[in-house]
Amino acid sequence: LGRQFVPCPPKQIGRLVFTTHVIQSQAGLAGVAPFNSAADAQRVSVRAILFDLGDTVVRLEPFPADVAADLEVELNAHFGPGRHAIAAKIAARIAEDAREAHRTARRDEVDIPAIVRSVLAEAGIASPATLAMAVADAHGRADVGRIHEVPGRAQFLDGLRGRGYRLAIVSNTTTRSELLIGMLERFGLLPYFD
Repeated sequence: LGRQFVPCPPKQIGRLVFTTHVIQSQAGLAGVAPFNSAADAQRVSVRAILFDLGDTVVRLEPFPADVAADLEVELNAHFGPGRHAIAAKIAARIAEDAREAHRTARRDEVDIPAIVRSVLAEAGIASPATLAMAVADAHGRADVGRIHEVPGRAQFLDGLRGRGYRLAIVSNTTTRSELLIGMLERFGLLPYFD
């Protein structure tokens, strides 16, 4: 009681539309009035369920400590061997920016390609246009690699769909949605989400 969902603008990615809602407490949220009575709250029916991806729909392991090695592979492919220090600096900056984004509830995403370009520029290295995205994708693959299927999750989601609930999923990851959608497809979970 005393809570309501405040819809945020949807974001369409391919055939999926991602939406988020802020759950408002009795204290209220600027510009939105809380429920005025228990009767108001009881008139609200649940028609959809919004899941967070990590540790809800899938099991999320800690981020690999050696993610710099994955980034180094991409750097070495473009510049030759010996790029560990730069890869480590990129990985550290990404982690630092992600921590700061979470700490401050920043709404914009961590811009991994911009971080890559910045670190390379600081090192005096001109980078091909495709390198920043290649390194971001290597980071994304490392991120997806730490995601594991939860036994019985598909049956659980199937049961909810069978009861008529619409299901959606959100995540605050820095990984490109295409990589996450591919992971959901591999686990056989994508068809359950609207």
